Amino acid sequence: MTQIYVTGATGFIGQYLVKDLLEDIHQVTASVRRLSNSLPSEIKQDVIDDILQVSHWEEKFEMIDVIIHLAGDNGYKAGEGDKRDLEAINAELTETLARSAAQAGVKQFIFLSSAKVNGDNSSAPFTETDQPQPNDAYANSKLIAEQRLLKVAEETGLKVLIIRPTLVYGKGAKGNFQSLVKLVDLKLPLPFGGIHNKRNLCSLQNLSHFIRTCLTHPQIAHGVFLVADNESLSTSDIFSEIAQAKGKSLRLVPLPSSLMKLLLGLIGKSSIADRLYGSFEVDTSKAKKLLGWKPPLKTTKAFELIFKD
Repeated sequence: MTQIYVTGATGFIGQYLVKDLLEDIHQVTASVRRLSNSLPSEIKQDVIDDILQVSHWEEKFEMIDVIIHLAGDNGYKAGEGDKRDLEAINAELTETLARSAAQAGVKQFIFLSSAKVNGDNSSAPFTETDQPQPNDAYANSKLIAEQRLLKVAEETGLKVLIIRPTLVYGKGAKGNFQSLVKLVDLKLPLPFGGIHNKRNLCSLQNLSHFIRTCLTHPQIAHGVFLVADNESLSTSDIFSEIAQAKGKSLRLVPLPSSLMKLLLGLIGKSSIADRLYGSFEVDTSKAKKLLGWKPPLKTTKAFELIFKD
């Protein structure tokens, strides 16, 4: 039975993942700020009021085989002060955990990064060997964390697995995906018809399946892996799929992209225009070839599961 320590276990991804880990008969310890009723009773909860103030991580990791580090700052705040916070939480803490893990004899350190490390728009699918081009403080903090982790791995021999998922969606998702759902719920014509870009999303189920695959692979998985659903959808397709999954009618009105980009730029929302009209695809062939991983769930089915019941 593998002993797994999970940070961020009460978050959107964490709550789903730890239940899957229990089904695989792993022993799970979760770091939490306070005792949580949202986690299964079989999970041991390690109550930590301030994760940045812990000075004895190696003691917590003594009997642990694998650490899955999900905790982090999602970067929704803005400002230079918050940029420093991002680096402290996403980069410095990650390095501290990894060095403590190496000292404690942990076999594998799994870090949840982001495909945003590669960039915001792709003319061709991103790969793990592309030069990183983070375009905001959040993505840059994740890149710094990756660089520090790889240095720890080189210095200590710790097996470090870095996962770069595209936008993760599922039941309870917030942020960008929640914004899309809210637009569909307006029941108004939306000016997003006729968009022919290509974007990869990553369902909660497929991300969890990838992590579980890494845990059961004959060889300890390490290195950087991009993870996403198999399908590439246009922005118009995404809106339509959400509406269909919710059982709602939706009218998408095609407007010239140049006009929409101009209007969004005038109100300081150029980044939204990039996400709506730009392409964001990733090449997941590395995970498929080296680990034999295949995303088990199609995007359409994943949308249906979100709004079921």
